[in-house]
Amino acid sequence: MSIIKVVITTIVFTLFVSAAFAAEITCAKPRVVDGDTIHCGGKKLRLEGIDAPESRQTCTGASGNYACGEQATVALRARVGSGPIRYTATGTDKYGRTLATVRDGKGENLNEAMVRTGNAVAYRRYSTAYAGAEDAAKARKSGLWAGSFTPPEQWRQENPHPSSPPSAAKPAPAVASSPSATVSRPAPVRRSAAVASSGRGKRCGASYISASKTCHVGTSHRTRSHSYHRTRSHHGSHRRRR
Repeated sequence: MSIIKVVITTIVFTLFVSAAFAAEITCAKPRVVDGDTIHCGGKKLRLEGIDAPESRQTCTGASGNYACGEQATVALRARVGSGPIRYTATGTDKYGRTLATVRDGKGENLNEAMVRTGNAVAYRRYSTAYAGAEDAAKARKSGLWAGSFTPPEQWRQENPHPSSPPSAAKPAPAVASSPSATVSRPAPVRRSAAVASSGRGKRCGASYISASKTCHVGTSHRTRSHSYHRTRSHHGSHRRRR
């Protein structure tokens, strides 16, 4: 009996989860982000089974290169209009977006419509639900099939999304790596005469002078007078004390 109860509980739970995903939800104010992504409030809807060119992607048409990514966004935006739309959630992708089949106000399947008009391709690696619509678009040379293009998945791999803008800070100067390289150093600062105060007055070079006098050590010969006057006699001659 207990095994039967477990089986019944499991079945009921599975049906409940399936019904939760299968329930059609109305989005009153949808916002188209790109050719296969719609934001609905705080939920990000990824149209399941299709892959549209990236916003920055360009393709080649009869008149040359054109912004096929922007064109896909415009095409989906025109179909969504101002809403409302209805969607059925079928799961989540690795980025946390809700995989969904989306219908416009008239009930048209927008996933299928984007592939049928050549504004997206069938994402066959995950689903073949829209393979027939892609074959028809290719036969009519609609949208992307009128020229040449890189499959969106391959384009993403070859053109990763740009990172944040580089810092405005200036790079640190390079350090010289070879022995012969010259590393600039700041010029030495010329110091004035060392003056230190002590009990004998203040020090001026190798001697001491009165605290009221100015030290001239390091100046020219003409201004270096304090030691000259100390040894000069009153007769004007330089005599050595015996």
